[in-house]
This record gives sequence, C-alpha cells and structure tokens, in this order.
Amino acid sequence: DLEEVRSKLNIKLSRGKTTFTDSKFSPPCRRSDRPLMLMSSTSWTPDEDFSILLSALVSVDKRAKEGEKGLEKGVVVFVTGKGPLKEHYEGRVKELGLKRVVVKTLWLEVEDYPKLIGEVDAGISLHTSTSGVDLPMKILDMFGCGVPVLAMGFSALPELVTDGSNGLVFQDSEELEECIMKIAREEGVELMRERVMKGR
Repeated sequence: DLEEVRSKLNIKLSRGKTTFTDSKFSPPCRRSDRPLMLMSSTSWTPDEDFSILLSALVSVDKRAKEGEKGLEKGVVVFVTGKGPLKEHYEGRVKELGLKRVVVKTLWLEVEDYPKLIGEVDAGISLHTSTSGVDLPMKILDMFGCGVPVLAMGFSALPELVTDGSNGLVFQDSEELEECIMKIAREEGVELMRERVMKGR
C-alpha cells in the first residue's frame, strides 16, 4: 500500500504514471519527480541496530523540510523482512513524526525481492559481525541487482565493500546521514553503479 507515500510526499497519479514510474516511455522509466528511494532487509534481531538508521533519518527529514538539494521530493525507505523486533521499530518510526521521510516495512515473495532492489537508489546494510568474519548476503543481493550499498563498517567488510568505489561505509548515525546525503546529491553514484555492475 503506497497511499501513505503518495499522501505524505504529495505524489500525484496520472495517466501513464504510477507512484514511481512513467510508462509513456518504452520501457517504462523512473519518474523524474520521484523521491529518493532506499532499502534495507533485516531479520529484525538485536544483531542489527536499527536505531542508527532511525537517528540518521530524523536528521535527513529535517534537511528535507529545509529543502536541501536532492531531498526536494522527499525520501522513501523500504525495509523488508520478518523478526521479533519488527513491531518495536515500527512503533519507534511512528513516534518520530517524520514529515518528508516515509519508512515502509514489508514482506516480499522471493521473486519480488530483486525487483524492489533494482528500483532503489541505494541499499543499506546495518549488519555487524560478532565473529568479524561473516559477510551479509544482503550486500551480495544488492550488488547482484546493480545497486551500491551504504554499509556499517566491521573488520571483514572490505572484502565486499570499498568505500567510495562500490558503496559507502559508515560507523554511526551521523556518518550514515552523510552517506544518504551523498546519494541524494548524486555524488559519485553513477560511478559506483558502474563499478558494482562490473564486479557482478
């Protein structure tokens, strides 16, 4: 259900235009006025601290309300997955009262998951490894769809993500905020996408 997205971000439907695409072209392409789109996938466990993402989104929302470049159309963050902390964080999102950022939690069938990834501007990984050696499959999923990743740093991450090359690395909410702003301003995004595609 994307009604909340359209209502909060003032997205109008018209002939040939869905919430995010314009079908007057063949094949359909992204709407020129669509919001910034990000996504993350999670099992909603304590292994991933989603408060880092929420804190970053509060700051991004403030910057969007001020009309900062790249955020004029707002931001949509899709979070996929099931798990024990899902309801807790859904409640946290409501309490934040975000105005120009919409967070949508959802569960996708296997065939729909890569379709969503392929539509977003960047993926977000909050995975940290207690062993320091296991690598998040979600990053491989995102790279497989040609999407750069904003990833929480840990010791083994450089095996997958090179900061500024195929993604951006952060350590806290402030750094994640700046990573999101770089994607919003399209700073090096096309080059990152090219490197992701070459590395597939």
